[in-house]
Amino acid sequence: DADIQPLITRILEDAGYAVAQGLDAVAEPGTRVDVALVDASNDTVGLCTLDLVRQQHPEAAIVLMAGAFGAPLVRAAEAHGTVLTLQK
Repeated sequence: DADIQPLITRILEDAGYAVAQGLDAVAEPGTRVDVALVDASNDTVGLCTLDLVRQQHPEAAIVLMAGAFGAPLVRAAEAHGTVLTLQK
C-alpha cells in the first residue's frame, strides 16, 4: 500500500535492516530474505506473492498485511506459510 510502505521502510531501516521492495527483489538470485511483509489488499495477488516468496526463500518468515481479514483469507494465508497476519 503506497500510504504505509514508506513508513514501514523507514522504521525498518532506522532499526538497521536492509529493505528491498517489490517482487523483483524477492526473485533476485542470491538475495537473502529474512522476513517478507506482503500486502494482501488483493487476495489473489497477495497469495501469489506468498507462493513466490515461499518458493524462492523457504526459510523466510512471512507476514501478511491487509485492510480486512476474513476467515477464508487467514486460512489460505496460513496454508501458504504465513507466520503472522496484521490488519492495516
